[in-house]
Amino acid sequence: PLKIHEKSSNFLKKGLELFQANLPQSFFLPEEIEDVILKSPFFNPNLTFSNEELKEIILAANRFSDYKFNLLGTEIEGNPTIDWHLDYSSNYRFPENKIFFRIKPAPEHGVDIKIPWELSRFYHAPILALAYRITGKEYYFRTLLNQILDWIKKNPWKRGVNWSCPMDVAIRACNWLLALDLSGNGFKEITSREEKRKILSNLYLHGKHIFNNLEYHPTLTSNHYISDLLGLLYIGIYLGDISETLRWKEFAISELEREIQKQVYDDGADFEASTCYHRLALEIFFFAALIVKKSGFSFSKEYLDRLHKMFHFIYRIIKRDGKAPQIGDNDSGRIHTLYPREVLDFSYFTSLGAIFFNDDSLKIKDFGISPEAKILFSAEEISIWKKLKGSSVYELKSLGFLDTGIYVMRNNRDYLVISCGPNGQNDNGGHAHNDKLSFELSINGFDFIVDPGTGTYTSYPEIRNEFRSTAFHNTVRIDREEQNRFLEWTIFSLQNDAKAVYDTWQTDENADIFTGHHLGYVRLPSHAIHRRRIIFKKGARTWLIEDTIEGSGQALIEWFFNLHPEVAPELKTNRIFLKRENIIVVLRFEPEKELKVKIEESKYSPEYGVVVPSSRIHFIRKSELPISKTFELRVR
Repeated sequence: PLKIHEKSSNFLKKGLELFQANLPQSFFLPEEIEDVILKSPFFNPNLTFSNEELKEIILAANRFSDYKFNLLGTEIEGNPTIDWHLDYSSNYRFPENKIFFRIKPAPEHGVDIKIPWELSRFYHAPILALAYRITGKEYYFRTLLNQILDWIKKNPWKRGVNWSCPMDVAIRACNWLLALDLSGNGFKEITSREEKRKILSNLYLHGKHIFNNLEYHPTLTSNHYISDLLGLLYIGIYLGDISETLRWKEFAISELEREIQKQVYDDGADFEASTCYHRLALEIFFFAALIVKKSGFSFSKEYLDRLHKMFHFIYRIIKRDGKAPQIGDNDSGRIHTLYPREVLDFSYFTSLGAIFFNDDSLKIKDFGISPEAKILFSAEEISIWKKLKGSSVYELKSLGFLDTGIYVMRNNRDYLVISCGPNGQNDNGGHAHNDKLSFELSINGFDFIVDPGTGTYTSYPEIRNEFRSTAFHNTVRIDREEQNRFLEWTIFSLQNDAKAVYDTWQTDENADIFTGHHLGYVRLPSHAIHRRRIIFKKGARTWLIEDTIEGSGQALIEWFFNLHPEVAPELKTNRIFLKRENIIVVLRFEPEKELKVKIEESKYSPEYGVVVPSSRIHFIRKSELPISKTFELRVR
């Protein structure tokens, strides 16, 4: 199939899609679809939740039953007539009858295509199914069925915004199928024969659409392609009585085997230079392995070994509060959201990995067993977690990921993470930021110095570029230039200028030392090279940030320290006191006549579509090169 896709004329392909879109959908349905029975349950757990977990699931289900959704920071308040084609953030409505490949991602400034996509991914479907299983109230499951059937009615195959991105088609199919599975007898007993036929037929068309529009490119495949494959895998397993769906399953397994080796570094991190896209890729590869295992098959040892490393990457970068550092893009993307939690909360992975791999080293006792694990695993599988000894998050040690370029310094309550890696996506930089030699600082689970996040994508390109700029990271900018130049024709790529390199990484019980450099400014007249050394003196709870700017001639040098919105900075001569809760971090520097210090208003984005006020510290100095400057961070 891939060879056909590569050789086919794009013009002929689109002509065929347009021709097919004008034919009755029934024309494409195989005769076997009438007799297909949803293959389930694969996920039939005991659903033994704590009172607090039950409360959170039911509260979320009640919101969804009342048609209240939070779509990437945009609230929808209780309108039972869902407009599946509307960007609720701008009130722009995408044309519902236009062929999918003619839909423009950014038809007007301020319009975000991700809003209708997000709603149509049906992240809320599994929670409604769980509420039905927990309470036995048919109302929850009937609400879900009505929403699925309404979506089918208002989104004819190949027409409109919700068929325009195969990745989103695939995620929707995965959420429908998992929800129907989690409902237990709901789909069999509550759904009429005609409703079953409509839903299963539409799921088959989802698979056909994904397979005919795979987001595959011979030189670069990414999270989009593996999402497509996961959708084919789900449909192939759950609708497995049709010869075509069986082929989709076999194709998906084969391609996922290849992609995990291509898209995941040897150190276990995803290749997209983003911790949040690592989360998405891990969910894709994990849910694929889980559903294949539960249906009686298995991936290869090589696949599972690489998956195991992906869990260990999360385990080693996670903060005291269970959150991940926000390195690279964060579009809040998931496969399933089985339990309401903050976007940056990655703690659920530790129990999923510990149980799936029976791995004591992945168990973090402080986080307990996650509700997601209780949903996905049987009582026998959950008993594995209870038998594992595990460790405390306070016991985690410093570690460097050399392929990824992420280095974690930690000791008990103190945590600092450094970014010094490639642009990702084979240097395309689609989800990378200009964060080379930048860092985040967290003390006892409270963030102090942060990566400000992502903001948004195509709706506001100027905000997109602002959040991925050098100034929005805790590093050095020279002559107001970017480490990696932006490209005029796309906001999903970076010129591969920086080529960041680590020089040394040492860690022991007393201290951690990192040194690295990047070449992003050698193109300037000064031929500047930024070198940074960070020393963590663990007993003193002190970090020294030593910067050297090599080169010749004069240059404007700027240092940035972006603060969490809840951090209150106070400048006093050669010290800046950073206060949050009852913790104080002191930023000390040597004052110089040429050095200007500012505390400026800035922005912070904890998740896609959400931007809140924050502040940053900005040092400016015009100087002859080479120069050196040292800053000290100390917990008081």
